[in-house]
Amino acid sequence: MQEWASASTWTGDGLRREVTFFPSGRDEIYASLYAAEPPRLPVGVVVCPSWGHDVMEQLELTHRLAHAIAARGGAGLAYHPPGHADSGGRFEEATFERLAEAARDALALAVSSVPEVAWEFGGVDLGAAVAVLAAARNGRILPLVEPALDPAAHLGVLERAARRAALGRVDPEPTVFGYPLTRRIRSSAAALDVAGALESFGGRVAAFRHRLPERPPLPERVETHVVPGEWRRPVHATNVEALVTGFGHWVAAAVAAA
Repeated sequence: MQEWASASTWTGDGLRREVTFFPSGRDEIYASLYAAEPPRLPVGVVVCPSWGHDVMEQLELTHRLAHAIAARGGAGLAYHPPGHADSGGRFEEATFERLAEAARDALALAVSSVPEVAWEFGGVDLGAAVAVLAAARNGRILPLVEPALDPAAHLGVLERAARRAALGRVDPEPTVFGYPLTRRIRSSAAALDVAGALESFGGRVAAFRHRLPERPPLPERVETHVVPGEWRRPVHATNVEALVTGFGHWVAAAVAAA
């Protein structure tokens, strides 16, 4: 364990990097921390990832968003949700309530790791809905990237895509790129009130979206920032630079304004 501890932390060039596991429910969750050393911007952002295959596609993006805040003098934390990638837990048991619980536990780890900054939530894709649920009424800012704020509708799109790929075969739990779209996660999504949670959030909310494809507008209270480019899958590192830059700049500016 001593070898793991020494290999899991690195400090240099004004940046502290740490990888660790933290408990959440019955599971051990993987987390990756980025922090300016010493902090110069009094904010940290826990970046909530999406769900299913999108988590794997967007891992680099979540890390770059966390690093963007650290590079501006604050801190960021990226993690793998329960049942995904390096985290423990069973993928089939996922619900949005469980994903939000893991996000709150990630926040507790972040606060204990870098107590000098005020920690907030952010999120990517379906992770944006998770961030809204986890934040509830608390927090000053809530930065979101390509947010999917209607999880039931988003999962419906995935289900239709899975059925097309299966040549129209109806499956009670269709598979999306190897990940089962379980009744549990669909029922959880249908019962959510993300719009209500978003409305009750007391701070500023911002969303960063590519210009393409065109999508319905987000709720009025969300400051929507449209950047050049197209939101494509698979997500490629060269295609998200404007999202990362906008995210980091807005967080720093919002904290300075506050």
